[in-house]
Amino acid sequence: MGCIGGANRRRSTPGSTATKRRGWPACSSDRGATADFPPPQGRELLQVVHQAPATFGLARVRWRLVDLQGVVPWLAAYTLPGIWQALRRLGVRPKRGRLSLHSPDPQYAQKCFALQQAEAVARRFPQRVRLLYADECSLYRQPTLAPAYARRGATPKARLSHAANTRYRLSGALDVVSGQVTYTAGAKMGVKSWVG
Repeated sequence: MGCIGGANRRRSTPGSTATKRRGWPACSSDRGATADFPPPQGRELLQVVHQAPATFGLARVRWRLVDLQGVVPWLAAYTLPGIWQALRRLGVRPKRGRLSLHSPDPQYAQKCFALQQAEAVARRFPQRVRLLYADECSLYRQPTLAPAYARRGATPKARLSHAANTRYRLSGALDVVSGQVTYTAGAKMGVKSWVG
């Protein structure tokens, strides 16, 4: 099992078992990570960090170390420098963000659990149960007004044709267990195109 921030837990007297209560075992260097890194605790911390604090009932936009300490149960035994070190060993750093619009799902954790359960059933009964991840997109005949390279003072042009701006649909599904990809495409897409 890998170690993360164990050396910065709350101090205790020599021989005490307080530093071995929970989390990763203490290590003396960053080279303590093993092939199964990160361990389950690290994956749990990463999942929390990549969600908005509001998902956990915190009226904040960004995470603070003390917030993580209150939300992740096993971090209660860590000092704030220990939590910072744990994040560093997971490759998490403060980074400048980009503007983004996102609708948080209050049932995100429950849906993730339901997906894990469905995948477990599909792997146990691969001949009877299939779990598919699906997506779709549209392609248009005419170009969009996306950024393009141009010299200073010149304006790039999205040259249109005289034909109609028709749409072509692509849709595909990935079988989680077998890895098989099934796809279909067409100007129109409906139930018949999938059943056929």
